[in-house]
Amino acid sequence: MRHFLLSVRILLCLSTLGFFTSGCDKEEAATNGRWTQKADFPGALRQGTFSFAVDGKGYMGLGQYIGNFHKDLWAYDPAANAWSPQAEFPGIPKANGGVLVVNGKAYLVAGVVRSEGSVAPVRDVWEYDPANDRWTEKKTFPGTGGYASGFSAGNTGYISNEGKLWQYVPETDEWLPKTPLPSGVIVVANETIYGVSDLNDTTQVWQYAPQTDAWEMINSTSPAVPGGVAFGLRNRIIVGSEAFSQFDPATKKWQEAEPFAGHQPQPSVHTPLDPRKSFVIGDKAYIGTSGRYGQALWEFAY
Repeated sequence: MRHFLLSVRILLCLSTLGFFTSGCDKEEAATNGRWTQKADFPGALRQGTFSFAVDGKGYMGLGQYIGNFHKDLWAYDPAANAWSPQAEFPGIPKANGGVLVVNGKAYLVAGVVRSEGSVAPVRDVWEYDPANDRWTEKKTFPGTGGYASGFSAGNTGYISNEGKLWQYVPETDEWLPKTPLPSGVIVVANETIYGVSDLNDTTQVWQYAPQTDAWEMINSTSPAVPGGVAFGLRNRIIVGSEAFSQFDPATKKWQEAEPFAGHQPQPSVHTPLDPRKSFVIGDKAYIGTSGRYGQALWEFAY
């Protein structure tokens, strides 16, 4: 049935002269999205990067690769399609922490540092002010520390760490415990917080209500949607690695999105895209490739 519907779609897009119409091309791009390669990240190879966006620019830095930890931070200007160096991170070089953005400032929370041939968890918190290109250390994060992820909705920022969720209050430099997502990853679309999790070959979508501090499952789909990288754009949740799917919370349905154009399959690698090298600026998402694949940056837009 799917192939039949696709054939009908193609026939409807054919003109009487046998050409595809530009209107159909635009409709397809608006529905499925489009990948475009941008200027390569100029820093060294790395994974476990801290990435975020503030005031129309994307930032990427720190992280590590094969035990080499980095302190550099770079800003990406989408208008110029160019990167520029920023003030180096003044703390101990770290990787795999979380980032949240509140009031035009980014907060880099927790992560891991090099320790006697391995890594050790840390709980330090650093504020970065892009307007002044300045770093300020804040109070220690009260969670376990180590591997973490962060997100922001409206003017509120959160950190997920070791199965717990925390809300940061920059005015008082305090952390408030919140109800964590049962499992999976958290994304923000149209200033609304969602969770995406896989359980027993079923993909579940959850929506978080900050007013009641509660999660509600709004969709359950079987078989599971292939995972990899997850991000929110406009009012949709996009998930995938080579093939991508998109979820519309208004209709509560999944549909195909444009496959990743730069996929380079390797048996030992799940996906060439790195979820820790991602940020959203306006109505466009930017995602970098994983360390062993180089420093490419890709834009996804409708």
